[in-house]
Amino acid sequence: MPFAVPDAVWKAPDMLEALAGRDIAQVFRLVQRATRASQTHLGLATGLSQAQVSEIISGGRRVASIDVLARIAAGLAMPNRARMTLFLGEREPPPPAPPGGGTTPVPSQFGTALPNTATSPPSTPADPSSPPSYLPTRSSIRPGTSAPPACHST
Repeated sequence: MPFAVPDAVWKAPDMLEALAGRDIAQVFRLVQRATRASQTHLGLATGLSQAQVSEIISGGRRVASIDVLARIAAGLAMPNRARMTLFLGEREPPPPAPPGGGTTPVPSQFGTALPNTATSPPSTPADPSSPPSYLPTRSSIRPGTSAPPACHST
């Protein structure tokens, strides 16, 4: 007896939280609540035995294998957004990049956006014998101090 998980279930905050935390026990419970699927049905859909589904739901077994997570995602016909949440931990789509600067978007779990301080690489000096502008010159070194040692790659 096949079952279909309504799209709204995958978008619900409690499901997104369970997916982001890879809490498959909660994912199974929410799917069961929405579809009335038995543990046997969940097992048949995901390639697990009823006993394995029972152990997962009861907390006796935690799913950590990417292969098993992928089988569960395929078996429950998770939409792409739900799969991204399961595998990457993202709860919402990333915001579009700001045009021409502004702030650098960051996922919400990392806090607020940071100012975009990226600069273009220094241009090549017109005179190849002069040092690039970002290096100290003799005139910029205070008396009594020395220039930092040169870095040499070997």
